[in-house]
Amino acid sequence: MARKEHWLGTTERRGLLLKRFRRFLAFLPHILTFRRRRVRGYLCRSSLIRAYLSSAGVKKLQLGAAGNVMDGWLNTSFRPRSPGIVFLDVTEPFPFGHGVFDYVLSEHLIEHLPYNDGRFMLAECFRVLKPGGKIRLSTPDLGMLAGLLSQRGEKDASYVRWIASNFPGDVPVASTTIVVNNLFYNWGHRFLYDFAMMKSALEETGFTGVTACEVGVSDDAALHGVELHRGKSTLDEEMSAFEALVVEATRP
Repeated sequence: MARKEHWLGTTERRGLLLKRFRRFLAFLPHILTFRRRRVRGYLCRSSLIRAYLSSAGVKKLQLGAAGNVMDGWLNTSFRPRSPGIVFLDVTEPFPFGHGVFDYVLSEHLIEHLPYNDGRFMLAECFRVLKPGGKIRLSTPDLGMLAGLLSQRGEKDASYVRWIASNFPGDVPVASTTIVVNNLFYNWGHRFLYDFAMMKSALEETGFTGVTACEVGVSDDAALHGVELHRGKSTLDEEMSAFEALVVEATRP
């Protein structure tokens, strides 16, 4: 599949080539140790993408799939875990043309990117979506964390206890301050959003109709029930939903 990077300047192209060369060197150990799932997602990317885009039906792109491989979606990840996941680095131009997809899903990914990289990812999502296409993102809610500091209710206290009991190595006591720092600085998080910040980032990229949603709930059937981060118990599911910010937006 031909790359769609003609809009980049010469300096940007050189930087991109250097980044890819460094990434290839970092990837060599996976090839040498026959980690076939990652190798296939990386080396066979073009053919996997071509096969998906040539198939019939609505086109749906998932970024950062992790273990949430969904039928009917082009599932992508920086570290593919299964043969059905395609390698994709969201901090560089997506290997698709303009206006290819009807939907884009990004679940608990953007918080792992510095702010400018997150904005770049959103811009690429906008570019590859068709007019009228939708994006759905979920991420830890900075507004929820701010509320923890004032301990406004039992749900806040329950969340603090849940974090402390599930991650004793990182949270030795049920302290709000430790829990807030845990979500900021652990798990590879780089930038957290509240709804206002996420709405601003999406609108500055060109999206409209930014709305907050409940976890697993959407008026659009294609986006209903798509989140994986729900936990293995009723309490886990409740707390995971409590900490999450979920938004949808449309490319006009």
